[in-house]
Amino acid sequence: IALALVTLLVLLTAHTISRHIIGAIQTLVDAARRFAAGDASTPPAVLRQDEIGAAAEAFRAMQGYQQGIIHGATALANGDVSHRIPPASPADALATQMNQTGATLHDVLARLQGRVQAVRDGQLETTLDTAGYHGAYADVLLGLQAM
Repeated sequence: IALALVTLLVLLTAHTISRHIIGAIQTLVDAARRFAAGDASTPPAVLRQDEIGAAAEAFRAMQGYQQGIIHGATALANGDVSHRIPPASPADALATQMNQTGATLHDVLARLQGRVQAVRDGQLETTLDTAGYHGAYADVLLGLQAM
């Protein structure tokens, strides 16, 4: 009987521990699926002092980073070409490219404003330097220059 009770106790303990671990992992999986679907607003509610807790904390940091990128993209979409996103590290290509896009748009808009002012002032022969611009940026500047 004692052996049966010990076996039952071991099985119940193993079951409880595995449910605790599996539940936390499932919470992280659900959060990852929402994140992959574009929802960066709901952090995983896993607060533990182990490897699963460390993974949840890293996931929350990733969501915070993504929310910063969303904020920067929203600012850019609303015409704030001076907004900068602090890169998370020197390897942060996304923030670096978002910042470069904002800087390029800022420069193109400044050139456009300069050209408009030159036309207003009657300086129709003013040329625009399009060096360093590609695609739609160069097309806009060349089109404005052709006016």
